[in-house]
Amino acid sequence: MGGNISCIIDEEKITPYLTKNIENVRQIKLPFNVQELANKYLLVTGTGKYFKNIIKNPQDSIGLIKIAKDDSYYEILWGFVNGAVATSELPTHLMNHIQRLEVDKEHRVIMHCHANSYNSDDFLS
Repeated sequence: MGGNISCIIDEEKITPYLTKNIENVRQIKLPFNVQELANKYLLVTGTGKYFKNIIKNPQDSIGLIKIAKDDSYYEILWGFVNGAVATSELPTHLMNHIQRLEVDKEHRVIMHCHANSYNSDDFLS
């Protein structure tokens, strides 16, 4: 099954697990500014990665990112080994997070998937 997940993680929940000197932080430019998400941490699936592989190799399939203070790029703080980056749909996820946070301050997750199958009963009237 394909698709992507992005989950906002509250700073107080993640900072105890972060070291002060994270090595090899990569910065990836964002195509537009996301001021509303500046300094936010997100756990995100990677581009070309599959849900089924997350449990086998989480560092390859997902990454912890932080939106920069100036909101023009994100930093990869953990994961996305071997040069991987966040999903190509990250801009859409970020726009959706911004919109959802406007109506629900507790909002945390955007998920979409390409299901291998579905229940046809959902479409019966």
